[in-house]
Amino acid sequence: MKPLEIDNNLFRYSFTFFSDKKKYLKNLINEKNRFENFSAKGAGVLFDFSKQLLDSKAMSFLLKMSEEKDILNKFSAMVNGEIVNLTENRPALHMLCRDTGSSIVDNIDFLRVKDEVKDFTKRVHSGQILSDSGEKFTDICVIGIGGSNLGTETVIKSLNSQKKFLKASFISSCDPEEFFKFKAEHNLKTTLFIIISKSYKTREVLVNEDLIRKSLKAENLDYKKQIVRITAKNSPGDNPESGIKSFHMFDSIGGRYSVSSAVGGLPVSLAYGFEVYERFLNGMNEMDNHVVNAAPEKNIAHTAAMIDIWNSVYLNYSTLAIIPYCSNLEKLPFHIQQLYMESNGKMFTEYNELIMDSTSMIIFGETGTKAQHSFFQLLHQGRVVPVEFIGFLEPESENLTHYEGVSGHQELWANLLAQSEALAFGRDTDLNEKHCPGNRPSTIITLQNTEPENIGKLISFYEARTILAGFLWDLNPFDQFGVELGKNIADAKRKLIKKANKDNKSIETESQSDNFYINAVARKKNNL
Repeated sequence: MKPLEIDNNLFRYSFTFFSDKKKYLKNLINEKNRFENFSAKGAGVLFDFSKQLLDSKAMSFLLKMSEEKDILNKFSAMVNGEIVNLTENRPALHMLCRDTGSSIVDNIDFLRVKDEVKDFTKRVHSGQILSDSGEKFTDICVIGIGGSNLGTETVIKSLNSQKKFLKASFISSCDPEEFFKFKAEHNLKTTLFIIISKSYKTREVLVNEDLIRKSLKAENLDYKKQIVRITAKNSPGDNPESGIKSFHMFDSIGGRYSVSSAVGGLPVSLAYGFEVYERFLNGMNEMDNHVVNAAPEKNIAHTAAMIDIWNSVYLNYSTLAIIPYCSNLEKLPFHIQQLYMESNGKMFTEYNELIMDSTSMIIFGETGTKAQHSFFQLLHQGRVVPVEFIGFLEPESENLTHYEGVSGHQELWANLLAQSEALAFGRDTDLNEKHCPGNRPSTIITLQNTEPENIGKLISFYEARTILAGFLWDLNPFDQFGVELGKNIADAKRKLIKKANKDNKSIETESQSDNFYINAVARKKNNL
């Protein structure tokens, strides 16, 4: 529960920032040893928060709050298998997939599935497992949505510079146009479809699997040889009698935290090889261990979580932009968007108390210079949005050409550093339309390269940071009951549409808008 005295101290102190010009970023940044004192390294990742609207006193208040809430010990309890998901009465064991923590029974299951992924991958790549046409598979198509899709697609695309065994594509929407576009560009005869749903009740996934089965059958292909599933043990999709092979995921792993399980492991292994998947897991494990063992003030995920609370609660900045200066990380902002907002967008604490402060941040983003030519106008002259820049020291490919003495990779860094500085310092001018106020916070996260280990570290960092921020808000970052409401209402709307289709006449409900739209999509009346 929120320690009132510390909370009040933080609120009082935050009010001084905008009235004290000494606390403006252009002054804070120039303080002696600012970079050294307001940056931290962990697991080969540099977290530079020297351009955040923070000073040592604010940090001391935040560290005191974290200590009183005991969030790092709670994180360690999670790692060791204790029940931290109180509303669903279960642990959160996603870290066991990368050998972090201890839970003997569950570890046996995790290791079994990992061995199954390794064996299946080897047999597909060697041609021991063939498509129904008798040909080697050339493509995989992953069917999932939300946590069953975003993390995996992020990792697959982030590793694009790795040697490819199979080409990976993703379908998440139940809009049939996604599948038909895939079908027009790929050979179904040599495509392995990976269907992912923990409950195997996710409507979008079931609709797509049905469409895939019908399409395979239309080409005289046995779908049982072209489909595998990743689902919970004993779910409707885990049915040996169906003839479709299934890999297990577990109730103790939430979808948005599942990328290190078979959910990410099977697609990554098939696309790039099992060794690449293991390297990815090793990177995650290295970051996990940093978060568990580092001192609070040197712990980069812990520091990031404290800054999240400072910015969103005490400085009232409700949004965060994530800007990777690397085209292969184009999906990262979308993954973090779901990870963070689904975890921490809550109204009540885990003690069932109403949270008075707004939780989570609204997260959005885009890759580097694309973002600069899209929404950075607002960031410089509109509302204040803290920005998280992500850069890599080594280029993904050899710099074969230079333009005016600078490589393409170096051009990215010139832009990254320029944007961070421009947000902080702004621009003074007599022309109002060109004035930029500055004093806008940002962070720079730096990794060596985009090798699998480093992508693993980055994903693990964001997972840990999300959970620790949730603990600071006193909420449960592992459930997502708000998602259910829309799904339940959709079931009712679906039944109305089905009735309109079956009866071949217009429906009449108490909702005038429902009557119009349902009858329109059922093509009974009211077509535009």
